[in-house]
Amino acid sequence: MFVQTRRFATALVAAAAVGFPATALGADPASPRVIRIDPSTGAQTVLAAGAPWGRLTAVAVAPSGTVYVADDRPNASGIYSLTAPGFAITPFATTVPTENPVDLAATDTTVYSLDGQAGVVSIDAAAPFAQKILSPFQPVDEGGPLNPYSFTLSGATLYGVSPSDCLGEDSAGESSYAGVVAIDTATGDRTFPSDLGCNDPGPVAATQDGNLLIAFPAGDRYPATIVRITPAGGASATIAKGGLLRDPVDLAVTPSGDVIVADLTSGVLRISRGKQSVVAAGGNLNGVNGVAADAAGAIYAIAPGGPAAVLNVSAPGRERFSKSGVAVTASCRPRCTLGYSMRYSFSERKGSLARVGAKRSVRLKFPAQIQRSVAKRLRTYKTAAVTVTMRPEDGRGKALGQPITMTVTLTR
Repeated sequence: MFVQTRRFATALVAAAAVGFPATALGADPASPRVIRIDPSTGAQTVLAAGAPWGRLTAVAVAPSGTVYVADDRPNASGIYSLTAPGFAITPFATTVPTENPVDLAATDTTVYSLDGQAGVVSIDAAAPFAQKILSPFQPVDEGGPLNPYSFTLSGATLYGVSPSDCLGEDSAGESSYAGVVAIDTATGDRTFPSDLGCNDPGPVAATQDGNLLIAFPAGDRYPATIVRITPAGGASATIAKGGLLRDPVDLAVTPSGDVIVADLTSGVLRISRGKQSVVAAGGNLNGVNGVAADAAGAIYAIAPGGPAAVLNVSAPGRERFSKSGVAVTASCRPRCTLGYSMRYSFSERKGSLARVGAKRSVRLKFPAQIQRSVAKRLRTYKTAAVTVTMRPEDGRGKALGQPITMTVTLTR
């Protein structure tokens, strides 16, 4: 998924619509789907589902009401648009530099994609849908901020959150703190206005007054939390903690200022003046992993589709070598065992297992032979690429879902 930056020429895409009727609670629950939720009643209406999608990863709604979704189906990923009244599935950006879209933001003129291969890509909303790499993934200096893995749009700035890499004494270098990454939509320039310490931030959303809402997953000793900060940092305020908030994976803000949460355990939640309530849950929302709100307050959600367990994994394209293993952020719905294998050069070995549910940082330990081989290479060369294949399992080695393969470049 996340590999070192590559540059591509601007691509032009011709759009063609694929018809799919909107039905209430009418989709195969194993298929990827887009659901519109009545904010008053919680009624679910499936707008589109199934082919050509493989696994939906993000949703955004432009002010005009056009819905955009990202799909990361292996070897055929892309971004699609859906427009009322028919909400036909229309290919929008399905060629490079779009390769692995993991988050979206949209205006009526431009769609922004956080892409696991290219970095931040801007796409013209009008035909011929010209794409350009606005801000490629950045090389990470020792102890410097890592690349973001989620973002939101506020005015002319994209604000992302980057993970921490607080590795401890066995790290090959200094640790990186989690932080806010500001990306100018005109120039692509990045600044780093605030750090978030050795935390594990999740999704981010912008409020109408320019503040940022950041969700933090539950840990062994603390509940899931959503905090409000200014982009420049400073004191934070907690707007939700525990209760119905269990596994937050995406955030949106309605025109009235309510916070909408996609929660893997609780469904779609509303937080209004500190009070939590369930907007909708179950049915087509099983496994919900993205939400957006339009200008009228209607809620749009996505569920990725797939078999009995859905594993989501992200990692920076480059990270410093550590004896404690490769750092990834993983979630599994429902809770599953993460089985994995590592391949380096001509050697492939199975690693140990980790139990995952809500999004959290996981260390994939190196099998001994691969650790020795990587360490030996890094004594001579600056980088070593390791391929990791992961899949959700039942704890006894039986696969519960589709595998995910990514290449991580390790540095000295």
